[in-house]
Amino acid sequence: MSPTHTSHTSRDMPATQRDPTKIILRCVSQLPWPVGRAKLVQILNGSRAAWIKKARLNRLQSYGAARRGKDILLEKIDELLEMGYLAQSPGRRPTLSLTENGLVKLATDEADEEPDADTPLLDELHQAEPVSTDVEDPQVPYAKGVLEENVRRLCTADKEGAKEAVENLRYFRPEYVTVELKRCFQVSSDVHARQQVAWAMGQIPDTADQKFLRNCLKDFDPGLRRLAGAALKNPIKRT
Repeated sequence: MSPTHTSHTSRDMPATQRDPTKIILRCVSQLPWPVGRAKLVQILNGSRAAWIKKARLNRLQSYGAARRGKDILLEKIDELLEMGYLAQSPGRRPTLSLTENGLVKLATDEADEEPDADTPLLDELHQAEPVSTDVEDPQVPYAKGVLEENVRRLCTADKEGAKEAVENLRYFRPEYVTVELKRCFQVSSDVHARQQVAWAMGQIPDTADQKFLRNCLKDFDPGLRRLAGAALKNPIKRT
């Protein structure tokens, strides 16, 4: 697993990304292996230590993103440990990792950020008005072929096609839609298709599978994590 490469510096980041809580959690999530408190502070402060350069950790988005005093950062890390967002391994050289609560916190914070400019279709879908939940006669009889076709269309179509597929999927029983969405996710290696599944679970009532979406928060793809976080944060229920 290689570090997430970027050309950003802390000065290039918007104010929302300079929040120390978010920066620390994001840094821990980007690391290719766990490190301890002291080494994490070095990365956050943009240290030029040889071990950082050798591991190419200076190419992380979060490298140098929290240039604050060592004691201030250590205090913040301890605060995140107390809040249950970080966990520390036992032993003489304890290392840090994200807890499930930390993953949820990071993903929901990312969901509130502006989407990346290199995902225009998903940006438009994510920013679009939520699909209406006012269905006069929901839950039509299960027609497997039609359901599968609409899920395929959701994962491959353009903006308008994806929105139409979501509208159609709302007429099926949510449990059937959820199963088919998860199946599509599992068999697909396409980043766009996998992101569309997470987005759809945030649009189709009663399909936001909590366990599935929480697992998405651990994925390497920040776009998937952002959309899964949004679906977890605001699950849609039938009215």
